[in-house]
Amino acid sequence: MGFTKVHTYQSIGRELLDGRFGTRPDTGALDDQSLFRGIVAFLEQRERAEDRQPFFLATYNIGTHAFLSSSSHDAAYRDHGNAVLDKLHNFDDALGQFLQYFFGSSYAGNTILVVTADHSTYPELQFREVVGKDLKPYFVDRIPLLVHDPFHQLPGSLDARGRNSLDLAPTVLQLAGLPTGPNAFLGTSLFEPRNFPVGIAAIASNYYMTAPEGVFGMDEIPAAYRDTFDCEVNVVRRFYAVERDNRIVPAMVVPDPHPGIAGDEAGRTQAGSR
Repeated sequence: MGFTKVHTYQSIGRELLDGRFGTRPDTGALDDQSLFRGIVAFLEQRERAEDRQPFFLATYNIGTHAFLSSSSHDAAYRDHGNAVLDKLHNFDDALGQFLQYFFGSSYAGNTILVVTADHSTYPELQFREVVGKDLKPYFVDRIPLLVHDPFHQLPGSLDARGRNSLDLAPTVLQLAGLPTGPNAFLGTSLFEPRNFPVGIAAIASNYYMTAPEGVFGMDEIPAAYRDTFDCEVNVVRRFYAVERDNRIVPAMVVPDPHPGIAGDEAGRTQAGSR
């Protein structure tokens, strides 16, 4: 994929946090506080080295995932006793500590910061108890999308009107000023006209419509949207078929990270499109 470094929890703990880190119980992954402290340590490293090259940094936290219990190290939510509330409040605490650093640093004036999720919360029992009876028990729902962008005058809020994660990468690429080119994303930037009349989400062979009115399963699509929804399902199925043939993105030639050591094709290796 072209990333110059992938940090595991071991390398974050050893190289960035000098062994002072915690793990989420029963996961073998960093707790959210340690993850964000690792980000701060990474950014401080760059500042000390006076590294002014543009960079892209992506992280993935574990602490808010379903079926994990609360930890005694969490910043607990009042005295509610619900693991979901504890985990979300703990993430809020960890993110808040990071933001205190970020907005007091030089990065606040030259860095786009995006906070979002790869998917909605799985509708486990404890989550449904918190959200209430109106929640549809789907693994598709609203997710946060928060953007700090010092280069553009963005609106204080934006109604996505049912558009979903298919539009995330094109949106970020546009904000970063990168030219549009062939890519594997079916969506378009949230700041441009949409290419699908309604949003569509797919989990294996199950499809969902995401619209301003909410999320709809395959058996509850409103009649006014049925033809549009069926058309979009066929688009996704064709996309799956092309993906199975490995034709989404042409194979890339990636430079060998260890030049001078014998490798495929005189120091270059073929990377697949996945």
